[in-house]
Amino acid sequence: MAFILGGNSGGSYTVSDYVDEPELIVDEIVSIVQDAAIENVFYSDDGETTASAIIFKQRVTPFLSESPHEVAEFEEIPTADIRVGDDKVEKAFKIAEGLRVSYEMIKDNRIDLLSRGVEQLANEFLYASARQGLDRVKAATDEHNQVVSAGTPWSTVTAEIGQDVLRACAMVSSALVDGDVDDERKAALGYTPDTIVMHPSVWYNIIGNKTIQAAFIGANSGDNPYFKGFQPYKPWGLDVAVSQYVDPKQVYVLQAKKPGGKKFLDRPQVTPLYSPYGDSSIGGATMEYRADIMERSIRALYDPKAVARIQVG
Repeated sequence: MAFILGGNSGGSYTVSDYVDEPELIVDEIVSIVQDAAIENVFYSDDGETTASAIIFKQRVTPFLSESPHEVAEFEEIPTADIRVGDDKVEKAFKIAEGLRVSYEMIKDNRIDLLSRGVEQLANEFLYASARQGLDRVKAATDEHNQVVSAGTPWSTVTAEIGQDVLRACAMVSSALVDGDVDDERKAALGYTPDTIVMHPSVWYNIIGNKTIQAAFIGANSGDNPYFKGFQPYKPWGLDVAVSQYVDPKQVYVLQAKKPGGKKFLDRPQVTPLYSPYGDSSIGGATMEYRADIMERSIRALYDPKAVARIQVG
């Protein structure tokens, strides 16, 4: 999967069309942001809530506090306690921004400016959303020591990229609960890494790597991503997600949508164009119209060890 943002030419509409049909700008912005947030790879959609904060428990071992015992005839069957994690709290936050359209933009039909503004507003929203989600993930990988340091920077063509990725996969798949458990096998959290997330520039470093290229010599040459670029290619059996909002020095390996969840007080909303200072034929007192985008949500990391970070540079 790939998340690549493109421009908006504005089509055949004029700026006046957007003012006369205020819903048009809603469609333009939504078409860019819908399903494009890279954080959706890390967070599941946990629906709506009316609470401004949530209390949740992080993942614990999927076993009871005691193992089954051998029981003698007429002996009472013992019980065991259900394990629960520590309480964690996350608060809701709101991100919002607006775009202004001036009287002059309408009169002079500056559709180029409006198109650029629509794209930039959508990108700002996606960037803010990504930062809220990814900053939490990065902090969690630091807190739980889920970090792999690349043996050689991935920008070097001789880097052992595959070894670094497999170390991260092993880290996720062998993650253990915090605290003492009577049997280490019961401490396993049981994650299965299936996705790798990176900046586009890192993907190009991967397909140009000498070790990676060696795998496509001979019968596999027709599938070489060196020539095909972005395609449904699954290195190390992992889905690839790329985004310009990921730090180029960091790569994440995870079980998709497992680390956390996202609850919405208000899902992303875009307002039609409106005049903020009085409705008139010239756009009110400031001769302008505006459209706003906003979201109120809560992000929580229930399974922080379902993701590992690779420092690649």
